[in-house]
Amino acid sequence: MAKCNGCGSRIMFGGVTHEGQKYCNPQCVQFAYFKIVRDAIPESAVAEEAIAVHAGACPQCGGHGPVDFHASHFVWSAILITRSTSKSTLSCRGCARKKQAVSALGSGFVGWWGIPFGLIMTPVQIVKNIAEMTGGPDARKPSPKLHQFVRDEMAIQAMRDARQRSDAMAKDMEAMDAKLEELMDEEEAR
Repeated sequence: MAKCNGCGSRIMFGGVTHEGQKYCNPQCVQFAYFKIVRDAIPESAVAEEAIAVHAGACPQCGGHGPVDFHASHFVWSAILITRSTSKSTLSCRGCARKKQAVSALGSGFVGWWGIPFGLIMTPVQIVKNIAEMTGGPDARKPSPKLHQFVRDEMAIQAMRDARQRSDAMAKDMEAMDAKLEELMDEEEAR
């Protein structure tokens, strides 16, 4: 049974073959290409950009950094249904603390109403928010999560740039083909 070179899952039926490699679908082909581009970005370039993002303005409020990923945790319940979520947001410490406080308070109001998991998960999520508010990523340097985010964004931008260059080259080739066709028609007319 074939194994996808993009996501690693087993391919039972069908699949896509690209440059001699087997993939689940076209999205896995794109993801494999993305991984190649991402892994080719030099660590020094990623570190430099991560430091710039870390020291830059907060994408939430526009205020001064340091900017990094901060987690907030929420739970809500309704009798037999309990749902808990955790989200990471790129922001400054102040914005993160506000979101964590709102999540803790919100969990305190709507988390308890499920039996039995609401009663269990609510204090867990509140404690996680308090821990994030008092801890969180090191303000002196970018976190590994920020490094990975920056690397992924750089790879996405490199792929967009390559696509734009490819599209521009295709347009140039079409224009050259049209001009060549025009010249050949003129030559035949003589």
